[in-house]
This record gives sequence, structure tokens and C-alpha cells, in this order.
Amino acid sequence: MLKSSTRFILSACIVCLLIFSMVGCGSQHSNATGVASESAPTPESASKNADVTKCVVKDLSLTHPSSWRVTDADDNGKYIYPTFGGMLYVAYVDDMTPVQGETKTISDFLDGMEKADGLKLDRSSGAVFKAGKDSTSVYVFPMTYEMDGVQYKGEVDLVCDWPCLYNVVAASPLESYDSNNKEVSDVLSSIELRGENLASTAGKREAFNSKAEQKTDSQQTSSVQETKQQEKTEEDTAKATIRTSQSSEQPSASSPTVSQSNALKKALQYLDYSAFSYSGLVEQLEFEGFSTEDATYGVDHCGADWNQQAANKAKQYLDYSAFSHDGLVEQLEFEGFSHEQAEYGVSSVGL
Repeated sequence: MLKSSTRFILSACIVCLLIFSMVGCGSQHSNATGVASESAPTPESASKNADVTKCVVKDLSLTHPSSWRVTDADDNGKYIYPTFGGMLYVAYVDDMTPVQGETKTISDFLDGMEKADGLKLDRSSGAVFKAGKDSTSVYVFPMTYEMDGVQYKGEVDLVCDWPCLYNVVAASPLESYDSNNKEVSDVLSSIELRGENLASTAGKREAFNSKAEQKTDSQQTSSVQETKQQEKTEEDTAKATIRTSQSSEQPSASSPTVSQSNALKKALQYLDYSAFSYSGLVEQLEFEGFSTEDATYGVDHCGADWNQQAANKAKQYLDYSAFSHDGLVEQLEFEGFSHEQAEYGVSSVGL
């Protein structure tokens, strides 16, 4: 029997073969009458009205323009072809019980996806949130792909309905991405699980796109800016050394290992551009590949004020969406803050 991590990687490899063997066909199937000319609506692809169609895969569904063509990928998935090119792939993998933890399972699955030639996932700009009455975990990662000289840009959404893992992959031609991304985002924001809209999707996606744009800008900086970044990294290292020496939460009899120092530096880098709860930052470092011990060391020694982090996170949420007091407290608790920290954060923004 395959080890669970091997099976998850293999499953992801199969998913990628299905996706990217057909992504180049988007332009061939992009026509204004694709769905209507194919066949009458079926229970799995039933029209909500004359302009939109609901695509159903097992217990997950999303709504897209009726002009977008839909074909079967296999028994577990469907291809959706926008009229402007590219493709959406909606599918699921069964028997994906996360015996080694959800974070490790998702990481293994992404490892498998990244074995596809030309595919690049930006894990550091990914987002995870809880949605729906069952607090379903939804992971969102930016993605780029190149095939036959054509570049595509999009995202990978993973919906954890264990033991079922849904994957929704959206890939649009890079040259038309900016003009068409709003329409694709609206479709992704319509995702429902057993008829319940994953309501956090739209708001979280705004924050995710903003972070991705910042990262893209930084990757296109000049050599002068790269020099500044190097200086910033050196400054972070100095901060890490100072904070480590000043920390009294978990004193160590010996110097930190290289892995511990790297985990601490990575924690400080994350805190420089976003707010995290204690558990959220540990989980993020684990997602980056650090062991639980090293991730915990990094977070224990980063010097963060978790009340202030809750306040910062509350402000970030209010920057792009509206919340009631109780709703924002609940969202912060989803992020891993304690009830007391969440209350502090919400109060700090005047709610």
C-alpha cells in the first residue's frame, strides 16, 4: 500500500495531467454558443437562468456564464472553457483523509502538482480561510503555467471536505489576464459546497490578490531595489539575533540551530507585511517546510505582541469588507487568535 504522502503526490500528478493536457484547448472551444449548441442542460449542468449555468461536481458547484463551454474531464471532474480563452478545471479526489494533518496533506498535494512541467505555485502568497457552517478549510494559491510558448496565470483553490479534496484550477492567458480576471474571480466566488456558498471566498480573494500584486512588483524591481532588499534581510537577521537574546519565554542552553534561525527570520519576514496569530504563524512556517519544533521556536522568539497582531488583522479585514463586532471576533478566532485576543483586536478598531 502506498504511503499517504506518496498517494497524495500521485493524485496531484494525475490531476495536473488532466488539467494541462487540455488547457491549450481553451481557445479552440471558446465560442459564444458552446454550451447551448452541445446539448440540453442536465442535472449536473443546469441553467439558473438564460445567462448563467451551474456546474456541479459531486457536492461542489460554481456558476459561470452560459456562453462558456463545459466538457467532462473524467468521472470526477469537468473542464470549463471561458469565451476569452484559458480554462477552469473543477474536480475532486476521494479517500484523502489527512492522517498526518491537514497542512502536511495539502503540502504533499501541492508537491505533486509542482511536478508538472511549466507549472509554478506561489505558496508564500497563498491564503487559507474557514468558510461555511462546518468551517471548511479553503486554500488559495496563485499559479503560473507555460505551454507551447503561451503563458497562463491564475490560481488553485483547494476545498477540504475530508475525505474528499476538491480542486478548482483557473488559468487565463497572461496577455488578457488583467481584463478578464474580474469575471473569473466572480465565478470562483460563486463556489458552493452542498448548496452553501463559501462566503469568505470573495473577501479573502481580494486580500490575496493584493498580496500577489505586491509580490509581483517586488520581483520586477531593479538591481538597486534588490540591493535594498538585501540590506533589509541583513537588518532582519540583526533583529532576529537581538530578539532571540532578549527572549525569556523559552530560554535555551545552547545556540539556535540553523533551521531554528531560519524559521525565526522567516517569521519576522511574514510579520513585516501581514498580521498573524501565534498558531497561524506556526502553521504558515510549517507550510513553508519547517518542522513543528523549528516553527514553534521561530514564533516563540519573534517578539510579537499577539494582542497587537489581532488588532492589525482586524484592521486588515475592515480595509476590504464590513463586519459586525461578533462577526469579526469569530473571523479572528478562525485565524487562530484566542477569544480574548480577538476581542482586543475588534475593540481596537472601534467595533
